[in-house]
Amino acid sequence: MFLKPYIFLLVFTSVLLSRQTRPSNLSDSITNDSIVEIIIVHTNDIHGKIDNFAKLTHFVNKLRKEYPYVFLVSAGDNFSGNPIVDQYKEKGYPIIELMNRAGFDLAVLGNHEFDYGELILSDRMKQADFEFICSNVKMLDSALIQPKPYKILYLDNNLRIGFIGLLQVNEGGIQDVHPDNIDAFEFNDFKTTAIEMNYLKDSVEVLIVLTHLGISTDLELADTLYDVDVIIGGHSHIIFAGTNEKTNVFITQAGYDLKYAGVLTLKIYNGKVIEKSDYLVDFANYTEIDTAVQHLADKYKNNEWLKQVIGYATRDIAGNAELGCLIADAIRNGSGADIALHNNGGIRLEKIEAGPITLNDIYKLDPYINKINIFELTAAELAELIRFAYQKPPKCHLQVSGIHLTINRTASSKVISVEITDTSYKQLDTAKKYKVAVSSYIAKTYEFPQKNNCRELEKTTSSAIIEYIKSKKQINYAGVSRVKFLIKNY
Repeated sequence: MFLKPYIFLLVFTSVLLSRQTRPSNLSDSITNDSIVEIIIVHTNDIHGKIDNFAKLTHFVNKLRKEYPYVFLVSAGDNFSGNPIVDQYKEKGYPIIELMNRAGFDLAVLGNHEFDYGELILSDRMKQADFEFICSNVKMLDSALIQPKPYKILYLDNNLRIGFIGLLQVNEGGIQDVHPDNIDAFEFNDFKTTAIEMNYLKDSVEVLIVLTHLGISTDLELADTLYDVDVIIGGHSHIIFAGTNEKTNVFITQAGYDLKYAGVLTLKIYNGKVIEKSDYLVDFANYTEIDTAVQHLADKYKNNEWLKQVIGYATRDIAGNAELGCLIADAIRNGSGADIALHNNGGIRLEKIEAGPITLNDIYKLDPYINKINIFELTAAELAELIRFAYQKPPKCHLQVSGIHLTINRTASSKVISVEITDTSYKQLDTAKKYKVAVSSYIAKTYEFPQKNNCRELEKTTSSAIIEYIKSKKQINYAGVSRVKFLIKNY
């Protein structure tokens, strides 16, 4: 097998990071026979990617034969990102079955666990042979069983490992997910919850926070939680490992899409963690597989319906501008609107390669079940919607159809003004109301005038894209861009 140490992400922060080693004041009289070694293999942000499950299963099973205490955990977002899983007749079923085969012991809920809605999530949680935990979500009027806030794993030498689950909550007090999917849930502040859950340290020898919060939040937590030994995180799609020198909390994340797995080793002496280390398994270089799991993954991948060719790309369609303009054009075409907008965060593919375009490509590009919403907006009201988008993170920024945008902003990216012109670069008619089409996600989460006055179509954004490409047959978006930025000094 080929294993390599972690690549460190350089983050400018007040937290000082270094690898944890055995404390220098530890007695030299401690022998290896008196040390208990615990291995925790961790993944995060798998997003339905199943190609490496046979490798993961083989690797974990091999460790379990060599070491007495080996556990496998997920830091959330196992769904959304692979049509093989997302479009399966029982949505999400393949990934849970493969996680069962790999022998997962535990998972924290991620924001994309809610993408299929609460009923399907409930079915997937019942299907799992492992437990989902989360301490900062409360079920209100939900079919979902309240997940436990924590899980204690008991070792046969009287050692106990406690895992606290924490889920990402955005500025609006909810997750980064379609609001319709989380009506029945209440989300609490993760930091307050983590501090409240610190009492668990009195009941365990090892305390781990399993989070789906993002690296900046993990770093913030590590600066506060003196009783925690490790934070295993997700949501940021990065490779990271390091120790907070103030609190001695070790933090780790293992990338995304199951390209890697992290292997955390904890050494325990006399009920205390005396050493923490972590390395990365790069599955691109790991060649051994579990043949039964590979056979199952291959069975799921052999989906003839998703292989259907719906059109051809004469050139690569790459990046947010080209892919986003394609989506916006499809939404506008499928809705009969004057203008269409699509957010960068809804573009989930980096490139459609030149050649045949399949259903699989489209459901990778737009995996969510978002219906098209139609608004009637004046030019001024449209400008307010656009301004809102560009005052937010880049994933909220827009790609457009039927118009061109110029975003005037300062060097620090503060939006000064928004200029909108039609396809001929003429100013919009200020007296006219325009039919503006957006996804139901934008309709629910962006703030703008008339947001509560919409007409929702049964057509989804993905079905509009499929319809559009079928009608065009050949697609070329090379170099297409309809948004430009100007830096102005004020």
